Amino acid sequence: GPKIGLAKGMILRKRGITRIQLPESMRKAPVSTTCNESWAAVVIKNVYPSAENNQMGRFLDPEWDATKSWRDKDDRKPLSKMYQRMLIGYGVKESDVNWYAKRSRHPNKLRHAHLRGCTDPTGKLPENKVFITGYASSSDNRRELFGKVHKKVYLSRMPSLEPGDAKMVSVVGSKPKGMSTDDWNLLCSYDFGTIIFPKSRLSAPLPCMIAGGDLDGDDYFVLYEDKILDHLLHSKDKLTSKSRKLLHKLELPDGTEHSVNKKTKFSQKADNKWLSKAQNKMLDFSTQCAGSQMVGKLWSLCKKASTKDSGKIDIYDEDAIAYARAYKDSLDVKKHGGKIVLPQHLHHNIHESQRVFLTSK
Repeated sequence: GPKIGLAKGMILRKRGITRIQLPESMRKAPVSTTCNESWAAVVIKNVYPSAENNQMGRFLDPEWDATKSWRDKDDRKPLSKMYQRMLIGYGVKESDVNWYAKRSRHPNKLRHAHLRGCTDPTGKLPENKVFITGYASSSDNRRELFGKVHKKVYLSRMPSLEPGDAKMVSVVGSKPKGMSTDDWNLLCSYDFGTIIFPKSRLSAPLPCMIAGGDLDGDDYFVLYEDKILDHLLHSKDKLTSKSRKLLHKLELPDGTEHSVNKKTKFSQKADNKWLSKAQNKMLDFSTQCAGSQMVGKLWSLCKKASTKDSGKIDIYDEDAIAYARAYKDSLDVKKHGGKIVLPQHLHHNIHESQRVFLTSK
């Protein structure tokens, strides 16, 4: 609206308020300098939980049941190859990953979900822990909050390519100290399909640590398959032990500061030039085209660099990490402009006509 400007983000239902709250971080364009009218328009792009998560929530909750058509669905989307690669790269046996990927096509064996990220409406969730909405069955078939049944989850988001792109995160399953009963009941009332992140106080926001995510519409990959989590948490093999330290390291991914496209990862202030910048980027057709063409190429190069002659996957390979970061940059140039960062010694693998979009700094 003229007196509000343009705001974009996720809106979460909250008790006790009758107006939409707009933090500065949601404001993308300033108030009008030519119109003083008081109207405001709200455009709702999607409503959550999604139809898929609504059915999955009913399936997990022992007091409900999913529809027969959902339970009998035989063309369920398989576990992404990108996530499979990362799990193997962290030390999980390839046979175990393949075993789960095949079994997860059936709802009885499905132990992962893609949940929409939102910020904590209560402001009382503990630092570096998440709340996953909905209910599940405990080991003795009782109805419990998801976080009481699954206390730890593997958390990531697309694109998941380099070692710092996933984390092992604790899930809140009981009312935190300092949270009111009304606020706790609010969280417990949300249907399955949302992962709620705490408000940052002492460190960078938790979503930024998950493959550079945010809460502006990102879906997060949540895995809670017991066999895979047990390996990641307790296996003593060298690769998994190395990966475990990184999976529990809740800090911004190494290399984040090197991105030439995203100057800030979690700005709390409005960018008054956001709209004009976005328009300019969308009209820069040569950059848009280059980003599209290079995405597939960089993904292929990343996979090739991380796959050794023996067939083993090494996500810690320096060239593979460089291609992974370049892949992310190629996605970002469409929205933010700039160039794609890639070490000089790897430029020869990119077509000569596209090297103008590369930088080694």
